[in-house]
Amino acid sequence: SGDWSSDVCSSDLPLVTSNVARLLRFADRGHIAEGYRADLLLLDESNKITDVMIHGEWHVRANQPLRLGKFETKKTAES
Repeated sequence: SGDWSSDVCSSDLPLVTSNVARLLRFADRGHIAEGYRADLLLLDESNKITDVMIHGEWHVRANQPLRLGKFETKKTAES
């Protein structure tokens, strides 16, 4: 179908969210709710990461780096 989001069933999401967080014993991750860490990845139709939020702050939006990691330079972030 043209709407790839309709292919994802809400019962499938725990497989890559809350179940993983529980197994790794990350009590503050795996759910979108107040008091949780607010780490998110957004995927495009090809399942490639396009946006990254860490601790509630966007680091990548529309494939463009907004914040760099401790050991990153702008050149390494773009590659």
